[in-house]
Amino acid sequence: MKEVKEDWSSIYRREKINIKKEIEEINLFGGNINKVLLEYFKPGDIILEAGCGTGKFCFWLEERGIRVVGIDIVPGIIKVAANYARDAGFSLHL
Repeated sequence: MKEVKEDWSSIYRREKINIKKEIEEINLFGGNINKVLLEYFKPGDIILEAGCGTGKFCFWLEERGIRVVGIDIVPGIIKVAANYARDAGFSLHL
């Protein structure tokens, strides 16, 4: 598990993270993902996304009235996502 955490941590440190763009890309390229998510999750539902990374699906779902708690093994990326959530006015928990 330590190696997994270190691998993902190094990826996030190297990459320029743009969460807003990631969320927009779900709408552009999500296709079947969008349909599946909205088939199973409805406004008012509360879900847990384990391995949420930047939280892009958490944010996307919250925009549709679905409450989300996101967790990830990489503390640094959770901090980035939590800062984005705060700055963008999202209420989800990371």
